Amino acid sequence: MNWVEILFGIVCGACITVGLVHLFVWFHQRRQWSFLLFSLSAFSAAAIALLELLMVQAASPQEYSQLLRLLLAFAALFIPCMLGFLWLDLRAGWLSLAVIAVVLRLVSLVANFVGGENSSFQTIVELRQVQAWGIDAFVLPVGVPNPMIMVGQASIFFTMAFIASVVWTVRLFQARGKRGA
Repeated sequence: MNWVEILFGIVCGACITVGLVHLFVWFHQRRQWSFLLFSLSAFSAAAIALLELLMVQAASPQEYSQLLRLLLAFAALFIPCMLGFLWLDLRAGWLSLAVIAVVLRLVSLVANFVGGENSSFQTIVELRQVQAWGIDAFVLPVGVPNPMIMVGQASIFFTMAFIASVVWTVRLFQARGKRGA
């Protein structure tokens, strides 16, 4: 076991722990949907971390592709849940950016199961062994990109834009609050 596997294990454990805490709180405060959304985000993040660890150890392009398809499905759960949490908990940011990000992620999810091996690759030809950071070799895919990858990338762009708008809005309200005091 190398340090990357240990780190991914710690990340998964932390995400599951935080997710369970928020799920428990939501069971007691059912009207606070932000707790449920954050819990689902944390569980999705744990699944994504585990799948990434399995992907870098994949034995075949088919195994890598199946793991990537599953990872992208969890990303389609993570993004709406995290953006929903931010909106419900902070009531800040430009909601239209979040809606665009979620719609694009859902289109990407459909593409993930319809065209090509997944929404990132039409085909994965081989897995290239790479050695880095003092660990055993891990694999990177070599293949034909799926044009639908741009939809997923656009979703990430709008996700980041929404998060930036949340940060900007919260900072603006904080600055106004300090001047008024």
